Amino acid sequence: GITLITPYGDFNQDALSFTSDGMLGGDFTIAGWIYPTSSSGYPTLFYNGEGGGNGRIQLTVMSSSSPKIELWSQNKVAESSSNWTLNTWQHVAITASGSTWKLYINGTENGSGTAAASTRSDDETKLFGAENTSAANDFVGRMKTWCIYNRALSATDIGSLADESKLPTDSSLNTSSSLKLYLPMTSNFNDSSGNSVTINTHGNPSLVSPKLGTGAY
Repeated sequence: GITLITPYGDFNQDALSFTSDGMLGGDFTIAGWIYPTSSSGYPTLFYNGEGGGNGRIQLTVMSSSSPKIELWSQNKVAESSSNWTLNTWQHVAITASGSTWKLYINGTENGSGTAAASTRSDDETKLFGAENTSAANDFVGRMKTWCIYNRALSATDIGSLADESKLPTDSSLNTSSSLKLYLPMTSNFNDSSGNSVTINTHGNPSLVSPKLGTGAY
């Protein structure tokens, strides 16, 4: 698996939430690193529209026996062709361009589908790690380097994000007009995009600093 040696967030019945417009109403990209340690329940990576609502956008796993990453917008839009892997770092990304949605794993397109752009909403609570602020259907494992852009990145751009040496703030991917949220999770859970998005923590997510020479992180 992929080895990351930078700090990360550790989640177990925890979540991060924020409310900010200008991210998901049109074309967009959501991307980040995950290290799942459990497939039980319905672990949710990202959710827009707490409590349901017409603006639902959800990145989740619906089956513990066949843990494929699923992308929902009202109904299921796409499903990964391969299962996610426990106890391994993997990069996940979704893009929406008009009615076309794509799902990427480790920089490679792994599923696609269509859903009307009119189903998207930008005025809902947005969460990483759970379906609501009570941490329902929570993700158990590690996360880091989540980004949201208000444009659909190209396959080449997604491949760059899946290369940790090319973080958004160190590459041409960082433009003030499109990078709307950046959560590196290196020393805190704050937004580092320059847009001052307020991040709220729910439960007790922790930050872990791995040490060289102690195996896979």
